[in-house]
Amino acid sequence: MFKKCLPFLLILSLYLNFSVFGQAQEDERAIFIIRHGEKLADKNDPALSPEGEARAERLKPILNDKDINKVYSSDTKRTRNTIMPFADERGLGIQLYDTNKHGEVVAKLQEETDNVVVIGHSNTIHHLVNLLVGHEIMEELDESDYENIFVVYITDQGATRLDSKKFSDFE
Repeated sequence: MFKKCLPFLLILSLYLNFSVFGQAQEDERAIFIIRHGEKLADKNDPALSPEGEARAERLKPILNDKDINKVYSSDTKRTRNTIMPFADERGLGIQLYDTNKHGEVVAKLQEETDNVVVIGHSNTIHHLVNLLVGHEIMEELDESDYENIFVVYITDQGATRLDSKKFSDFE
């Protein structure tokens, strides 16, 4: 009997997983973790390239209906400028965090009671995700990867689940 139901259960599981992306369930809050947009390659603290600026604009409609009340960014031009169009439109200040202190950032995120967005780097995002979910499930992003949007959902009881999409999924 179970073997006959397995295909149906798998399809149902996939449907439910994709249909709730970006929507926390009643007892959950969401932490959106996103890498900064494409950057110029010629400086110590490079600004966004034209492609990165366009990505920052593409991020606004993705986040607009996610009930986000706080934004976090590392203290670099490329991360701040990736979230600034959204933050400015919503009247949100940008909370800066130290990319060398993953544990401190995660502790702050776990104390939040609302949905938040965190803008990070290819070599920091995996640390945040892994610490939030409580085990190693993600590796460092490739330097060329700007497409991923990770969402860690946290229940009132502290249970977590991870969902992953790409910018292109919203177009």
